[in-house]
Amino acid sequence: MQSDDIDKLLFKYYSIKEKMKDYEEYLKKVKEKIEDIMEYYDVENLKSDNFEVTQKKMTTRRICKSDLPRDIYEEYSREITFKTLQVMKRGEKPKRRSRSRS
Repeated sequence: MQSDDIDKLLFKYYSIKEKMKDYEEYLKKVKEKIEDIMEYYDVENLKSDNFEVTQKKMTTRRICKSDLPRDIYEEYSREITFKTLQVMKRGEKPKRRSRSRS
């Protein structure tokens, strides 16, 4: 594969990732609007002629390494390995993801 071909492929990947960020922001705003409507009408289901949305409350449990004695953490924790791609423009600094999640 030629350098130009690699550059085009990486540009395509980078461009799509940037568009996805924009769509994720837009999707978040639309989702908030839907949630606002459901809260206003005090409903967990919202229907239109073509769509239906159901809101559910889910609970998960997580535990931090610092919350456990070391031996228990070592015995029961699982290590998960996966690959990621980070494509960025040359000269850009890597962006750090925020640890806080809603």
